[in-house]
Amino acid sequence: MSIQEDIIKACTKSYLIYGKKSYQDNAKLSEFYKKELPSQRQLENLKIHGHLIKIIQNENLDIDNYLGVWKPSFCSVLFDAGILKKRKGHCFYICKKCPQELLNDFKEIKLFSKVITIPNGTNFLHGAHFLNYMSKSDKINEIEYLAGLFASSSIISINNEQCYLISPKNNEKLTKITNILKKYQILYQINKNGEILISPFYGALFYKYMPIHSASRVIGVKNAYLGAELALVYWDMVRNIGEPTAPIKAQILPYSLSYASYWNRDIIKKDIRRMGIEMGILGIHPEIRKLIKEWMTYMGYN
Repeated sequence: MSIQEDIIKACTKSYLIYGKKSYQDNAKLSEFYKKELPSQRQLENLKIHGHLIKIIQNENLDIDNYLGVWKPSFCSVLFDAGILKKRKGHCFYICKKCPQELLNDFKEIKLFSKVITIPNGTNFLHGAHFLNYMSKSDKINEIEYLAGLFASSSIISINNEQCYLISPKNNEKLTKITNILKKYQILYQINKNGEILISPFYGALFYKYMPIHSASRVIGVKNAYLGAELALVYWDMVRNIGEPTAPIKAQILPYSLSYASYWNRDIIKKDIRRMGIEMGILGIHPEIRKLIKEWMTYMGYN
């Protein structure tokens, strides 16, 4: 790669992280270009702005360390799920179905962007240059994608239990999302409106891949839909030989009850594996097993 290409790529990174014309600030540009910095005249001669879009669309810029949880796959699902819509320039419409916690996370992004609310209550994410890079990325980190999916989900009540509701942008995105859910053997339903219903049990497992307010929401759902049942079924899959057939204490898995509570509800007296099969759980994906083990370790279970 030539010096000129190096400089243009460094300027593009600065543009995405720090905003328009930030590459004219030597302090910001020096984070991405460690050699002798170009003069302002040299930058003008390179006509940086004319190269930006092409590089954003076609190159891997290796800026994940600057993005925190707002990585390409996490952000791309926000478009797929209809939470963000591209407007003119570098402005993005935030759909009214966006959870308040995710909106609060948007307000605290440290990436030269801000939420603007107009008099009618409509919210826009302005100056989020990095999303122009995100929304065009073809490579999907499926764990981050699922984290974004659960963070952006609405919550509805089913029989007094709280359930995620996901409304994909269109049928193409519906297929894309359900294919990933199937791959990870995540239990879901599709209602007559083409919306996806998922237990909050799964969302809680992905909390560490979310911004702070969204993470707090997914682990704080009350009366999670099928939460206790799913916790029991997955416990049966991951428990060690000789351990009790139900979790030994509450919250050792997301929304799990204590052994005594399971006993009092008569759930534990059923054939747990058969119950899981009847629910549609035929196995456990290695990544889901890993997330469950991480949750158990976090809760003090070894």
